[in-house]
Amino acid sequence: MPDIMTFLRGGFDALPVDRESTDVLLAAGIVLEGAIKRQLSRGGGPSAPGEPPAVLTRELLGSIGHRVIRRRKSKRGDKVRVGTRLPQAPALEFGYIGRNRVLKPRPFMRPALDEVKGQMTSLVLAKMRARGVRELRKKAAERASRREFGS
Repeated sequence: MPDIMTFLRGGFDALPVDRESTDVLLAAGIVLEGAIKRQLSRGGGPSAPGEPPAVLTRELLGSIGHRVIRRRKSKRGDKVRVGTRLPQAPALEFGYIGRNRVLKPRPFMRPALDEVKGQMTSLVLAKMRARGVRELRKKAAERASRREFGS
C-alpha cells in the first residue's frame, strides 16, 4: 500500500503505543479513506489530465482502504496506512511514460490528503492534549499525596 501518511509522519509516528492512540490513528485513516473515495466519485466520464480518475469499473474505488500498523516493540508507535495495492494507482496519481503511451497525472490521493490534513492533525493533537492533561493531573495528584503523607 503506498504510504501517503509520510506527509504526516512526524505527528502520527509520535503517538505512544496504546489502545487510545490506535483508535485515533484508525479515525484518521477513515477520514483520509473517505476523502480519497470522494475524490474518485467526482468524475462522470473519462477523466482529463489533472482531474481525479473517473469511476468507470469501481475497481480502484473498491480497493481504497486503511490499516493500522502496530509496532509494539518500537518506540516510534503505531502508524496508519491509507491507499490501494492496485498496480495502476501510482500511474494514475503521478503519471506514466511507457514505450508507446503517456498517461498524464490524475491525482486523487494527494488532493484528498490536502483536503483533510487539518482535520486529521486536529484529531491527533486533541488526543495528545488530552493525554497531556491527564498526565499532568496524575502527577499533580501524586505530588499532593506525597505532601499529604509526608513522603
